[in-house]
Amino acid sequence: MAECDNVLDKLDAPIKYSWYDISSNIIRSGHCNDDEHDALLNDVHFKNFCYKFATNFTYLIIRWNGNQGYDKESCDYLNYWAYHKLINNFVVKDDDISQSDFMKTLRNLWAAFNVGDDKCRLKEYKMSVSDFKNVKDLHDYSVNYDSLKKNILPNSISCKTNYCSYIKHMMEVYEKVSAEISECKHQEVCTTFKAIEESKRPETLFKEFGCSSDNVDNSLMEQMQSSDTGIEDTLTFHESYTSRNSPTDTALKAIFSTFAISLISSFLAYRYTPFGNWFRSRILRKNGFGNILHHKETEELLDNNSEIEDTIFEKDLNLKFQPVTNS
Repeated sequence: MAECDNVLDKLDAPIKYSWYDISSNIIRSGHCNDDEHDALLNDVHFKNFCYKFATNFTYLIIRWNGNQGYDKESCDYLNYWAYHKLINNFVVKDDDISQSDFMKTLRNLWAAFNVGDDKCRLKEYKMSVSDFKNVKDLHDYSVNYDSLKKNILPNSISCKTNYCSYIKHMMEVYEKVSAEISECKHQEVCTTFKAIEESKRPETLFKEFGCSSDNVDNSLMEQMQSSDTGIEDTLTFHESYTSRNSPTDTALKAIFSTFAISLISSFLAYRYTPFGNWFRSRILRKNGFGNILHHKETEELLDNNSEIEDTIFEKDLNLKFQPVTNS
């Protein structure tokens, strides 16, 4: 059903993440400028991420400095959001995220904004990509639990496949982490898992809502997991925030260049061809000069007129096309 297509996006965690994906009022931070010592900052794709990250952090600082004060939850979401985008769009070291090439740039960006009040710190996920996805899924499920309980009524058939498919996915994540939790390699994974184990087990929720294998569609989860990974789709920027060699910018330069060539060609034809001489003489005669001047004087005036036109044209051309030559 069409009304169920985005039903999982209305759970608490996706709603919170959506704030970080809003692309209005983007801040073009100087911290995202090209850097000869950092190849990532010269990459247009990463620059788009950087502008959005800078915007998110700036707005959070404004919020924290207001009446509400600092809240750890929004900082946690910023960490999850940043890593989620980076892992899905750039080269990542699968067995240890903290060793990925983008980490140095991310640390520098975080430090640039996290000045004065060092509360919102960058989390160093010294874990595999698989473990990170598990901890993020568990975190999001824990946040979504209350909205799931509120939105889904027992024996309800409205969007049941969507909800049951999501809960089934979380059952699989929970079981996978459960098999590894005795080692507790990562404290954050253990803490989140234990909170779910106590009162939010997905298997219990699956039974409570009367879900069965008939209500599970794995393709729905695949679509959900891939829908929020991209940068182009979620980070829409004004042309001024993208590369100066963007398609739009290149097209404009091509148009101006074509116009300039046409104008120069027309001037050369007007100035140096027989047709140009004939055209100028016609203008002079039309204005009455040809009737009051002798032939020799007319030719002299035509020559002087050409010299004057040369001077004016050169100044005018320099003025009109200065922006094009400097672009």
